[in-house]
Amino acid sequence: MFYQYKASRNTALPRQHLHRNSIVKMLCSVLFALLISSCNGSDPESTAGQGDLVSWTAHSSPFKSDIGAAIALEVLQTANLIYDVSCYSLVYKTTDVNDALIDASGLLCLPNGKSGAGPLLSFQHGTIFNKADAPTTLDSSYYWTGPLFASMGYIAVVPDYLGYGASGSILHPYLHAKTLSSSAVDMLRAAKRFLALPEINTATDGRLFLAGYSEGGYATLAAQRSLEGLPTEFTVTVSEPGAGPYDVSGTFASQVNLPTVNRPAYMAFLVKSYDMVYIRPSKVTYYFTPSAAAQLDTLFAGNLSSGAISGALGGETIPINTLFNQTFLDSFNGSGEADLKAALVANDIYNWKPSAPTIFFHGQDDDLVPYANSVKAVQTMQANGAPSVSLHDCNAGPFPTTHENCGVPYLVDLLQTFGPIAGSL
Repeated sequence: MFYQYKASRNTALPRQHLHRNSIVKMLCSVLFALLISSCNGSDPESTAGQGDLVSWTAHSSPFKSDIGAAIALEVLQTANLIYDVSCYSLVYKTTDVNDALIDASGLLCLPNGKSGAGPLLSFQHGTIFNKADAPTTLDSSYYWTGPLFASMGYIAVVPDYLGYGASGSILHPYLHAKTLSSSAVDMLRAAKRFLALPEINTATDGRLFLAGYSEGGYATLAAQRSLEGLPTEFTVTVSEPGAGPYDVSGTFASQVNLPTVNRPAYMAFLVKSYDMVYIRPSKVTYYFTPSAAAQLDTLFAGNLSSGAISGALGGETIPINTLFNQTFLDSFNGSGEADLKAALVANDIYNWKPSAPTIFFHGQDDDLVPYANSVKAVQTMQANGAPSVSLHDCNAGPFPTTHENCGVPYLVDLLQTFGPIAGSL
């Protein structure tokens, strides 16, 4: 299934070894009661265009020691934490699924006391069901990705995506390449505006690093494709998308043809999202069984975990015709459902030619997002003539290279890959 990695808010991080639940503990063992400061601002030149900075809020600044306590030992041994950090929530303009302007938000973290310009690093987070897990929520595990990279010397940017933070009143368009890309690109534009404010006055060195795992890996590749089409605004230095479903149509088709579905929350999220974006009139009651369809609005209101949603839909592993109507399944697995199939194909993002070095990362034992997604992306891009595309296999030590088990190794590999390219920060 399409899945994400994130930390539990209430469990300690693994400090000696990886285990199956390490991925959900990777970023946050100690939660700090960070208070939002009274420092707020807005962009006086905002003209309600994409990437315009609407407002910003400063947070209390985590010390380097706080950051070190909040990440897994495996990452800490690789990360060179140098600086204390200042973090800000930015609200900016982007476009929704209908190309209308909407407020979105994201986290930006700066290394305190760093001399000279630094590179931007945009980190795209994995799937979120509970809206309280957005990066701009200070007790979210994803919050800590910003301080981690900023403490190393990067100017770290972590977009919330549509459906979270400032746009939390709407359903997140799950695995929707267009809005995931625009959320990230417009966040980077807003970040540049923010950094240029007189009270911030922080320079970038022109380099841009991109990273993310699971839905974040998918969002990273989607954003890279858009950014490489904006050479007067951005130059992508290197990108490392991890374990994303880049072949959405192929992945969905293979999973909907199986007798059972694991963690049905993810499959339900995808179909509900695509129904919202593409299908007129809605076919929710046709796609889903009556018991599933009746719960969807409540389950995806943004206050439940993936486990709670899957449980309400029948459990962690259920017969697929418990989630979807058999009539729909037979039609999709045959020659029907052209509209949904077209929507899935429209969100495949593997068939293009990146110019920047692009390093895919994936575990061969991935039980949620098939390893074949990265293999297909690499092979297709190389056939298209991409100059530097490769695949790093996950190494989870003595443990299977499942989706969850490869979250921490992804961050380790990311830091090891980006470090020599970034140089002294």
